[in-house]
Amino acid sequence: MITSGLPRTVETAELVAAGRAPEEWPELRELEGGRLGDLPEDELEQAFVGFFKDVVPEDTPFLGGETGSSARST
Repeated sequence: MITSGLPRTVETAELVAAGRAPEEWPELRELEGGRLGDLPEDELEQAFVGFFKDVVPEDTPFLGGETGSSARST
């Protein structure tokens, strides 16, 4: 049983296969967004729908949080 290591994935794995320790693969976790309250209101729509619209530079933060390149380096 493989999880990303995020608490909700570990908890689900423990429910599905009680008594078995899940194997954690951090590379499966999703991008971590920043705090929406920190983004200016006029940038929210672009932050949500614009991020995945085209090819995004590796150093662009997702919702003001983690970048694609930093997510892959964990």
